[in-house]
Amino acid sequence: MKKLIILSLLVLGWEFTFCQDHSTTSGVSMRRIINDKNAAYNRQDWASMKQFHADSVRVYEFPNTLRDSTSNDLIARYPKTFEKYPKNRIKVVDVCIVGNKAVIKQRVTGRGEPFYAVNIYEFDNNKIVKIWFISNSATTQRSKN
Repeated sequence: MKKLIILSLLVLGWEFTFCQDHSTTSGVSMRRIINDKNAAYNRQDWASMKQFHADSVRVYEFPNTLRDSTSNDLIARYPKTFEKYPKNRIKVVDVCIVGNKAVIKQRVTGRGEPFYAVNIYEFDNNKIVKIWFISNSATTQRSKN
């Protein structure tokens, strides 16, 4: 029990020390944006998804491979994905908000065997300004073309 308490204090200390990015986007707003974006994704309404991203959104394959550097680049990928996987759906399993970042664990179905993926969103001014994608599914390996 003592080790658990010490570990908890270390984790909390780390969070307060290193994760102090401030955002103009509240935790409630982040959750609303995540829910609305995922609802649009599940409707395969790629055109309305642009509203959730800053024009200069930077999208990375975790940890630091830049994939897209504008919302137009990001949104241009969705029609191809939805055409290839018409039954593709995501369900949020968990959301953890730390400072101006949200870590989202989601279950992905409609691409063969269901799998889990993690997205990290960084927010500013009620927009997603950075995204990191993490998945080990071959169906999410994204190339530049």
